[in-house]
Order: sequence, then C-alpha cells, then structure tokens
Amino acid sequence: NIDDFEGSAQFKFSILEDFTTGKRYFYNSTKCDVHTHKESMIQWCVPKNATFRETVTIAETKVNVWREEYHDIRIDSLHTDDAACIPVNIIAIDDRRHNVDFNEFFDVTAGIKNPDVFKVPSYCSGDSTTSSIFTPAQVKLGKTLISKIVN
Repeated sequence: NIDDFEGSAQFKFSILEDFTTGKRYFYNSTKCDVHTHKESMIQWCVPKNATFRETVTIAETKVNVWREEYHDIRIDSLHTDDAACIPVNIIAIDDRRHNVDFNEFFDVTAGIKNPDVFKVPSYCSGDSTTSSIFTPAQVKLGKTLISKIVN
C-alpha cells in the first residue's frame, strides 16, 4: 500500500504484481489500472554491488548496513543479519538533485501471514489503455520510477 501526498491532498493506492501472468495492478478502493509487464521478480535483499559498512543494533535487532551507488545516488540499506534478510530501513540520497528518499519497514516478518492480500480486486480486469486512478503527472512519474527499478 502506498500513501502519496500532493500538497495537502493524500492519495492512497496499492500495487500488486503477478509475475506468473505478467500483470501489474494499480488500484484504490473503487478503480483499477491493469498493465502488462515482462519483468522478473526482484529478490529483495542486499544487491550484489553493495559494500558492507557495519553491523548495528536497533532496539534488540541486529542489522547490517550496506551501501551501494546507482548513477549519482547513494543508497544505504539496513537488513536483518539473518537468512531472512528483512529490510528495516532504506535511504537514497541524490546530492546532485538535492533529493532524499527515506523508507522504513515496521512489523515485518518472514513468510505470508494472510494470502488474501494477493487477491486482485474484482473490479480489476483486462488491460487499461488510459489511467483511471492517476493524474497524467502521476502516470509519467510512475513509469519513470518503475523503469528505474526494473532496469
């Protein structure tokens, strides 16, 4: 689930990707955009090009701090130091554009507690050629972000 803020307005939506069918669903409580994709599922853990920095303790959890460089962006990520490799925090800093992206993960456990979260809403069907839940600016930004993530 994603909470996006544009000025004082809050925009809530969810993204569900089905890598078996090659479908990506963007939906809110009433509308849905369906798109096809050909990407493979990303294994979320430490990237191969990341450099180990240190191990720290947050509350009672030991986490490893890793750093990677992606073009002009410095990315520091903290993951649990066990085989589950659960993300705790990711911060991306782009000094050239004076931009910071900060992500925190709460109450994450390995495994799937409720498989119903992967059910596509009944109002999502077919492929969307136009966006029904996003503004044109959000569509452009979303396509840019997805292309950076998967490429």
